[in-house]
Amino acid sequence: MDDGEQYHVADDATGREGVQVSLPSGRELELTLHSTWGDPHYVGLTGIDVFDSSGQCITRQASVHAVPESLRHIPGHEADPRVAANLIDGVNRTCDELHMWLAPFMATIDSPPVVRLTWAQPITIGALRLWNYNQSRIHSHRGARQVSMRLDKKCIFTGEIRQASGHMGLNDPDGFGDLILFTTDEQCLHTMAPSRPALIEARPQTGGGSDHSEVEVSEATDEFCASPTTGGHGADSLFSAGQLAMEILATHGDPFYAGLTGLELRDTEGRLIALQASSLWAEPRDLNALPDVDGDLRTLDKLVDGVTRTTDDEHMWLIPFTVGAEHWLKVQLPGPTVVASIRVWNYNKSVDDVGRGVRRLRVYADGELVSPSSGFALRPAPGHAHFDFGQELLLDGVDRQAASRAAIQAQGDQEEYATACVTAARLCYAPSWLPAGSWLRLCILSTCGDPHYVGLNGLALLDTAGQPIHISPEMLVASPHSINVLPAVSGDVRTPDKLVDGQNETADDRHMWLTPFLPRGGNAVDILLPAAQCLGGVRLWNYRKTPRRGVHHFQLLLDGL
Repeated sequence: MDDGEQYHVADDATGREGVQVSLPSGRELELTLHSTWGDPHYVGLTGIDVFDSSGQCITRQASVHAVPESLRHIPGHEADPRVAANLIDGVNRTCDELHMWLAPFMATIDSPPVVRLTWAQPITIGALRLWNYNQSRIHSHRGARQVSMRLDKKCIFTGEIRQASGHMGLNDPDGFGDLILFTTDEQCLHTMAPSRPALIEARPQTGGGSDHSEVEVSEATDEFCASPTTGGHGADSLFSAGQLAMEILATHGDPFYAGLTGLELRDTEGRLIALQASSLWAEPRDLNALPDVDGDLRTLDKLVDGVTRTTDDEHMWLIPFTVGAEHWLKVQLPGPTVVASIRVWNYNKSVDDVGRGVRRLRVYADGELVSPSSGFALRPAPGHAHFDFGQELLLDGVDRQAASRAAIQAQGDQEEYATACVTAARLCYAPSWLPAGSWLRLCILSTCGDPHYVGLNGLALLDTAGQPIHISPEMLVASPHSINVLPAVSGDVRTPDKLVDGQNETADDRHMWLTPFLPRGGNAVDILLPAAQCLGGVRLWNYRKTPRRGVHHFQLLLDGL
């Protein structure tokens, strides 16, 4: 099988009835669609391919029936063409809804939609490919997500089916659904290959790294910059406090729980202020405050255990959260202490749990408000640990402009930063309908034809007045970092920092970024801004040296949305 394709091996999955499955046999295959990718009203599929134990496609030999059959029983939709018969018409790699099936869906119904395929004689299933609903990017949310399968009433698979991409990217073969294997027999898989999208060949040389071997390249890193120093201003503009009190005002969507992964305090020189678990107090203290919980490991001491870049919730803190109630986290400092900034790592157990992270945090020093009255805006954690997702919060009383300029000065960008400060001042008057956030993710879904590499010449963020927002190389995280991650490549100059070096209209690959292309949306560029910004636009310069390696389809997420 192609290493780039994600697929399910049913031998590794246990059905709901506890029966492990390998080469199941029967006459009636029943697919139950338990949830969608977000649409609360409709669910659909583009096609179903069933392969027997020898790898032959046997879908067309079956009859198909669905409950609900289609939209046709809804008034006004009597002639809707998206009927169940389209699931076995063989036209699956498409965005044409005339070859798809769509039915009503209600998340609260007791009988979820069902699709049944029936053969005249018993068959043995070696593999099954589900092509999810692919009409467009927006309508791909109608695709099935949680699916269970039964063959002659016996459960053979339960799991999640990948959302379709909503487009026809020619080198995005896996952006249509999932392949589920009930065998690993090589002959069967080889026979299936002509029915599958083109396999990805061995990755060729990039033809660019050795040409500039004389250019020095700094050591690659995918971590966000360390906490900026705040020197250059006197302590008389700051405050000394014996206690910091942080009030959690809102989460990123979870109405029941709130949490953090880590917490640090820093002084005016950027030095860490030592904290002990005994210095922390919270109300509620942790989940063990609930009457039916005992022994939960997500306790207050985990905030200062030093493990921050993680998805292990045993190194996180979690409390019950009630909208409108008070939730406090307090730090007792070792005597009067000058605190310049707080660094926080939001709750990061998984992509599905980042909604428990803190969204708004109001801070007091000895009872005096040292944050915006509405609280600091915290970005959500990414749900993975590929980079350091910590966020620096400069407290009121700190000369913010001088503090940030001290960090930028080391990069020789004082004038550029001054422009960014003026830009930031305009954000107060930005239209409320424009997106605002501090973590922008560019997900690359397909290239302009190259199946092995993808790249860009440059990128820029624009504010509401169309002016550039300053981005330093330390704010960028690319995954994969560059082609230097490949075993045979070292010292290639096409690294992520070139995206913001200002040399965009060029054919010189020393001012470009190039990385291995990963199917199924595996490539991403994350921009971690020091504070929430209102975005007026994003500008991209595509890869010019080899145009087919440029970005074709992409997706933008701001604070995970």
